[in-house]
Amino acid sequence: MLVVEAIITDEYKQQEIKLTNTWAFEEYFPEYIDDATVYLKDENNNTYEFSYNAETQTYLSQNEFSAALDTNYQLFIDYNDTHYTSTEVSLPPKSTIQDITFDRENYAGEDGIAIRVTSTSEEEPNYYRFTHEETIKIVAPNWMPEEMYPIDETHIGVRLKDYENQTCY
Repeated sequence: MLVVEAIITDEYKQQEIKLTNTWAFEEYFPEYIDDATVYLKDENNNTYEFSYNAETQTYLSQNEFSAALDTNYQLFIDYNDTHYTSTEVSLPPKSTIQDITFDRENYAGEDGIAIRVTSTSEEEPNYYRFTHEETIKIVAPNWMPEEMYPIDETHIGVRLKDYENQTCY
């Protein structure tokens, strides 16, 4: 069964669509579809064609574009002699961010940071999309999974660490 993951935004860029087949829960990776015909049409009859990119395993728009607010879009996919058509949709109105706070929290014994956003939207319902990208990753080059610990005043023991601290973001 075809699975479509498409998020078209108002950011001017190559838009991205991922096509896979369903897969069993115990399988690690989906089967990416690389032989479909994918295009998007707007209400003004503009067509945005997508091509498969093997490096990202996604379909990228052949040209950069940004979706416009008050414009309806419809996705078309031809795959395995079947034609799929989405319903017409438009972008939800933009929300204004009023405040962003960061709080250190401990959830289920794990340290982390809670990011809270307060915002308003012109009309309900509200839809929000949050993505993040790590800015730096440090991997300790001489890291070992063992640690030393004192047995008594003159002896030291070695044991496996019960935590992973080789990688830091």
